[in-house]
Amino acid sequence: MKIALDPYMHRQLSLPELCRKTAELGYRHIELSPRADLLQWWAMPRANGVRLAPCASMA
Repeated sequence: MKIALDPYMHRQLSLPELCRKTAELGYRHIELSPRADLLQWWAMPRANGVRLAPCASMA
């Protein structure tokens, strides 16, 4: 088992700053986190009129 830093509490930091902070706090590992600047797939879909129009016509 490895002890990793949960980066959520430091989410305001950029990735390079987060790496420095992790080392500063004595951690060697960072937990994989859903950050848009780390994982591009972490973009929550947004509902809007254009996307919902097909659903409204089915009702």
